[in-house]
Amino acid sequence: MDGLGYPSYTERLVTRLRVWWGVPRNLRDPRTYPSIIHRLREVHSKRDRDEPDEKWRCCRYWQRSLSNKWNSREFAARHGCRLPDLYWCGRDPRRLAFESLPESYVIRATSGSARRGVIVCYQGTDLLTEEPFVPAEWARGVRGLGKSLRRGRLLVEELVGGPDGEGSLPLECKVHLFGEHVGAFEVVERSAKPGQTTNGFYSAEWARFSDPMDTYLPSGRDIPVPHCLPDVLAAGTRLGAACGTYVRADFFITATGAVFNELGGTPGLGEAFTPFADEYFGRLWQEYHPNQV
Repeated sequence: MDGLGYPSYTERLVTRLRVWWGVPRNLRDPRTYPSIIHRLREVHSKRDRDEPDEKWRCCRYWQRSLSNKWNSREFAARHGCRLPDLYWCGRDPRRLAFESLPESYVIRATSGSARRGVIVCYQGTDLLTEEPFVPAEWARGVRGLGKSLRRGRLLVEELVGGPDGEGSLPLECKVHLFGEHVGAFEVVERSAKPGQTTNGFYSAEWARFSDPMDTYLPSGRDIPVPHCLPDVLAAGTRLGAACGTYVRADFFITATGAVFNELGGTPGLGEAFTPFADEYFGRLWQEYHPNQV
C-alpha cells in the first residue's frame, strides 16, 4: 500500500488483472474449475444489447466481459451511447469484401490493447503511420494482430472525423469513472509522427491537473472545453453507474458530438503513473468502491 493506508491505483489494477484473468491459486480445489471454464467462455462470448440483465451480469466479475470491444459496443448501445457505424465483424479477413467498404474506415481486433493492429484507413493511407494501406497484403498476413486476432474477431467501423475534418484523427476523451463519479478526463491528441502523440488530464470541471499523472505520453497543449462535453459526461456517467465499479470509458470528440470508442477495466497497465495519480485514483477507488476488485 506504499504508506497510503489503502491500495494505490496501480495495485488495484494489478489485483484486478489477476482476479479477472489469472490462473486460480488453488488448482487442487475442484470448485475452481467451473469458474475457469466460465471465464474462458467469457473471453469469446458475444453479447447482444437486447439480452436481459442476468445474461450480462452472469457472475461476480461480469464487467471483465466488457474488455471485448464487441461487447463494449453493445453495452454502450444498451445505455444510449452513439456508436461509429459497423461495416463488418468476423474472424477471417479473407472474407472481408473491401470493395464494399467506403474509402475510409477503421479496422481493429475485439481483443488487445495499446492500438496493436489498428488500421485507420483514409483514402488508401493509414493515418496512424502515414503509410499506404494495401488491403490485399494486409489480409494475407494480419500477423501484426498476433494473439489478439486468434482470441477474438475483427471489427471494421466508421472512421469518425477529427477537428480538422474527415481526414484528421479525432481527439480521444477517456473518462476515468468510479461508478457515476468522474475522477478525471484524460485527453489524447494523436499524431502519426513518433513522439508527438500527447495527453493531458482534467478535472470534472475541466481544470487541468498540474501533475502529468501518466508519463507514458508527453504532456500536450491545453485543450479547450469540448463542445460536446455534456454528452461525454452524460454518457460516461450512465456507463459508470451501470458498471458499478471503476472503469475508463473512451469517447471520440467530433464536430458532430461524442462517439463511443471502448471501455477499459485495466487501462494503462505497464504505463508510468505518477505518485499523485496512484494516490488520487487509489483514494477514489477506496472511497467509492472499497470492496470492488
